[in-house]
Amino acid sequence: MKVRNFSFILGLLVVCCDYSQGMRHQKFTPEEDGRIIQAKKDNPNANWREIGEIAHIGRDPNRIRERWGNYLIPGLYQRPWTAEEDQALRDAYSRVGPKWTAISPFFPGRSGVNVKNRWRLLERNRERIHLFSGAAPPMEGDFDIAPIEEDGQHREGSGSPAWIDLGLFGDL
Repeated sequence: MKVRNFSFILGLLVVCCDYSQGMRHQKFTPEEDGRIIQAKKDNPNANWREIGEIAHIGRDPNRIRERWGNYLIPGLYQRPWTAEEDQALRDAYSRVGPKWTAISPFFPGRSGVNVKNRWRLLERNRERIHLFSGAAPPMEGDFDIAPIEEDGQHREGSGSPAWIDLGLFGDL
């Protein structure tokens, strides 16, 4: 049985994607990204359904629009985050909360989704360090993470995180 995403537009059944081919959860490939960029460059006034047809990628128009707005739009770039940006993100989050589109203007070249994903990575790493160390995670906004020995004692002068010091991941 084929599962399809469809909608009724003006009484007509419109099938936009065949999800039985596995396209629903696949990541966009660099080739698809290139096709979207070229189609948008060649046809700046086309709607997202037309962009998908021109690019021949067989994706849902909403997914194409989201991909463009969050990752492909000119001016956005994927460069590594710096420690200063991480601290600025922590500060902005403590002032504004999880309002990613309100925080993203503080980070030129980064979309709200990029900012949200970075925040979630920072949170996941913070929780992981405290899970492996046996210590209770700090309260929100408390980001000073001290390395901890296997016996639960803080190690003086060590600059590496507790999960590295405990040897949980071999020799890093």
